[in-house]
Amino acid sequence: MKYKIVNKFRFFTVLTVIAVVASIVFFTVIADAANSSDITLTTVSIEKGDTLWGLAQEYAGDNVDLRDYINQVIHINRLKSVNIHPGQIILLPQ
Repeated sequence: MKYKIVNKFRFFTVLTVIAVVASIVFFTVIADAANSSDITLTTVSIEKGDTLWGLAQEYAGDNVDLRDYINQVIHINRLKSVNIHPGQIILLPQ
């Protein structure tokens, strides 16, 4: 089956948009893979009274900014807020 390009401008615009989106996705995946490959994660089951701040104080290193650590935990676990609940399993970087 043969296709005929009716509007060259629209055709090349669509191709350009597809190429840009594919490039963004490709480089985002590579960047995420590069950033996540050099950390070790620990699995923690949340108990009553646990908070991200308390877990950060326990698991983060001495020279780590706790706010940055908590942001990293939120990103790794894809949390929508800082609220955690008993029985929830989260990953903590070491």
